[in-house]
Amino acid sequence: MVFTTVIDEGGFNAAAQKLHRSQSSVSYGISKLQEQLGLKLFIQDGRKMELTKEGERLREEIAPVLRDFQRIETIAQMMATGVESRIRLLVDSIFPRHLLFRAIHQFNQIYPETRVELYDVIRLNPTQHTQFDLAICTTVDGTITGDKLLDVALYPVAHPNHPLGLKSAVTQNDLCNYVSVRFQNSHQPYGGEPPRKGEYWLVNTLEGAASAVRNQIAYGWLPMSAIEEDVREGTMQILALQDRMITVVPLYINDNDKGINGPATLSLKKMLFEVVSASETMDRQ
Repeated sequence: MVFTTVIDEGGFNAAAQKLHRSQSSVSYGISKLQEQLGLKLFIQDGRKMELTKEGERLREEIAPVLRDFQRIETIAQMMATGVESRIRLLVDSIFPRHLLFRAIHQFNQIYPETRVELYDVIRLNPTQHTQFDLAICTTVDGTITGDKLLDVALYPVAHPNHPLGLKSAVTQNDLCNYVSVRFQNSHQPYGGEPPRKGEYWLVNTLEGAASAVRNQIAYGWLPMSAIEEDVREGTMQILALQDRMITVVPLYINDNDKGINGPATLSLKKMLFEVVSASETMDRQ
């Protein structure tokens, strides 16, 4: 835009060079703009053009519009070169969020104009969700394809005042005698014997499961990312289960590319693997 270029370059001649136009055409453009608006936008200050109060106000008003236009222009250029404007990412809620957002932060440094749409899900079966570009999920029937990302450990937990929390040793038979919390989309609860009908609470969020345990409604199997603070503060404790202290759930990355995944999607997938690998390396040290 001629108006902002004159401001940025400090004069008609410099703006003309920047725009690859003649100085007279730039001067004419500014004159026409002032005539149409009925305002004087610039005053001469030596060899520089300075904004009047009206010109300064106009610059403030059009700044957001220009930013939006530049963003649209950038997105259009990215689309023309095959870079996606958005990525739909489905993530099982037990995937550690600090790793997820670390990968997204790194991704944003390289693809700032590509929007990541994050969908938090429970026990995702990708065949139930056709509208996604990447999915971090588990398998319920062994037929899901994908690249193994990591194993998530689920720990048996209860409130310290829960009957199970008061036991110094807990058996599988003990678990069957108390209400458990399980995810609504889960085909089987993790850990212990399958509960009988009416002996479990159904929830559809990880926080819902944690709240049920925290409020002594049920015991549950939860990832460390969901229980770490509670264990530290004493509102949950890991049960002293005799024969199995954790249940391991594998998570995979599935892509719905159909041959059309672009460089941004592939880059995000690569970064997710890198942050998981780096975290596992640190844990081993």
